[in-house]
Amino acid sequence: MSQGKLEEINVDFDSIVGEPQFNMPQAKIVLAKSVLGALFFLVVLLFACSFIPDSFVTERAKKLSENIYQSLVPIVSMILGYYFAKD
Repeated sequence: MSQGKLEEINVDFDSIVGEPQFNMPQAKIVLAKSVLGALFFLVVLLFACSFIPDSFVTERAKKLSENIYQSLVPIVSMILGYYFAKD
């Protein structure tokens, strides 16, 4: 049985991975803008749907729109509190 010499392998991860180019405060603002924009679009869509005659709207759809309107304030306050609170 021959005994060989083990070589040490050095890997430079800095050149492989690189430096992160990520700005967390800016990412929070972008995410909050997109979520709040989607909620705004949903409210505008529900407001536009409120002009549909009652003969085309079911009771289930009315309850859904009421639930969405009631849940908007807590959702928006949660988003603003989470993303814009001081770290």
